Amino acid sequence: MGVYLLKTVTGDFRPCFYGNFTLNGKRLRDIRLNDWKGTPPASGKASDCLKGDGDILFQQSYFAAITNLERYKKERSETPTETAKARLIEQRAELDKRIFDLEHPVILGTLWNDYKEKVGSFKCTSGTVKAYETYTNRFARFVAERHNEGLNLPLFSVSFEDILAFMQIIENEGNKNRTWNEYLRLVKRIFRTFYPSIEVTMKLTTLRTRTEDNTPHKLFTKEQIEAIFQTAKDLALQDTSFSLIYSMVIIASCTGLRLKDIRFLKWNSIDFEKRKITLITFKNDGTVTLGMWKPLETELRRLQQTADASSEFVLPEATTRSKSYLTDQLKRVLALAGVISAPEGLSAPRVANELPQELFEPVSVAINNSKLSIKRKQKALSILTEYILNDCTVDDIALKLEISKGSVSGYLTEATRLSGKQIIRGRVSLSDTVEKKESSPNTEAENEIIGWHSFRGSFITMALEAGVPMELLKKLLGSIVEEVIRKHYYRPDDEYIRKEFSNKDPFKE
Repeated sequence: MGVYLLKTVTGDFRPCFYGNFTLNGKRLRDIRLNDWKGTPPASGKASDCLKGDGDILFQQSYFAAITNLERYKKERSETPTETAKARLIEQRAELDKRIFDLEHPVILGTLWNDYKEKVGSFKCTSGTVKAYETYTNRFARFVAERHNEGLNLPLFSVSFEDILAFMQIIENEGNKNRTWNEYLRLVKRIFRTFYPSIEVTMKLTTLRTRTEDNTPHKLFTKEQIEAIFQTAKDLALQDTSFSLIYSMVIIASCTGLRLKDIRFLKWNSIDFEKRKITLITFKNDGTVTLGMWKPLETELRRLQQTADASSEFVLPEATTRSKSYLTDQLKRVLALAGVISAPEGLSAPRVANELPQELFEPVSVAINNSKLSIKRKQKALSILTEYILNDCTVDDIALKLEISKGSVSGYLTEATRLSGKQIIRGRVSLSDTVEKKESSPNTEAENEIIGWHSFRGSFITMALEAGVPMELLKKLLGSIVEEVIRKHYYRPDDEYIRKEFSNKDPFKE
């Protein structure tokens, strides 16, 4: 049994090792093995690397070739047992480490750059590539925090338990199965790319993707959207925080844009003279050009009149608000509009000027006479001024003073204790303020998702029913394919179907 090199007709060495051995009296020749690395011996004889001819990389790859040839002979000569399979995995793992570590060690700190360089080009949108980068860096940071080496930890030192713990974090965050699957597939691809034979890569094959949730989003009719407009407008008169929701609802209903595109919509994307909006979407970097329906144009012109000249965003407040906050506020509007039933655990919108301003003086005196530090007194008085005198919510104060909501609540609780005055506004359940209604077409089905994406499907349905051609609609939505539109977005209601069939009745006189 031996390992050797072969040359091409031009006299150059072929890029891999070859081997031969005798099995059952039969000589097997020129068995292709792994590629060689480094510089081969000047003599052209592979085994001369053991005599100091050639470099260390070639010697390491030569040892790997011997291991591969032994493995190949063993596989041909006997039926693999579980012990043999386990030993084979160990040999392959050692081979992967030996060769790759010498040539290009992969550490967590450079994992994304190494992976991107190894893959070359991705067959997906730039938006998806950005998501891959985010996922990879997050995985690297999570594992690094579990090891003393930190971001210098080699990838082959990541354990299967590290990966399981990371996937558990993704699950605990409440992500959908689709997101969980994307993380898992990416981790599997990374390990297959760099170390296809190590034990962790083998164990990853036991982790299966989960069934993805295809639950549809709830869609709104034109009448429901008009009711949502009016409810948001009425709430904005009582609580200024709903002014943002009112503007966002109009933009979402009249454009079908995704939430992130609405939050970061810029004034330079809007052309009032040509009555159009042109922007590049975040998800797929597609260019979208939209016209302006009347409610949208009216609201954008109103916002322009009150806009801060230094802000590039149409809704600057939306850029600082979290997705969960905006979704909760939307659900309050939808429930009060009678479009959905009140979600459990969600408080009702507060009543303006609920606290008498006379409370400010005794509470502020109690704070000044307390043993709090001067810095904490100043912070408490600032919060108290916004809360009682300016009638701001905890969310508004946290945003304005750039502190956490928990800190605001803590100071208000401390002010209540020091003064003996009840200043914290009571929370009223949203379900207690919404009239109990019998089941009707306006309440959501149990298997529908409620959120900002509902307006996208509603916009598509309204546009198609209004006669907007499918080809034009695809361009409006950023080159989305027709199959996706019909499968996930377009859902005409029963009344529309009945009217259309009635109008197209061939037997109608």
